[in-house]
Amino acid sequence: MKSFTPRASFEVTLDSRLTPTELWDRLWDLDRHTAAVPLTRVGSSDGSPLREGHRFVARTQLGPVWFDDRMVVETWQPPLVAVVEKTGPILTGTIRARVEAAGLGSRLHWEQEFGARGIPNALAALARGPVASGYARVLQRILG
Repeated sequence: MKSFTPRASFEVTLDSRLTPTELWDRLWDLDRHTAAVPLTRVGSSDGSPLREGHRFVARTQLGPVWFDDRMVVETWQPPLVAVVEKTGPILTGTIRARVEAAGLGSRLHWEQEFGARGIPNALAALARGPVASGYARVLQRILG
């Protein structure tokens, strides 16, 4: 019997003065991701807004070396919940983003399972701290 090893995961919670709709709009604006993530361009082939079933790509490139982080939107319930699956040949995982009203603003709950093909989950888990910190900084820039 094969044992199941859970993927590496982390959670980030951010409070904002933005309304839930404003936060949602910024969070899923792919141009804001491009501006916030170093060496990475995020977009979709048809340029249309995100929706359930929509596919998009984050290409990270340094000179001639690049890789694509391919994703598909599995759940899309603006401005409350989105689930995105990473389907690329290298990066894997699931992003669950939930937005709620909080005081005069809103709160973002970002949960992510992550991995890389060929890398054992236990080894990927060693990167949990740096990956979570990096995502928290990027999410703050996107929402800022």
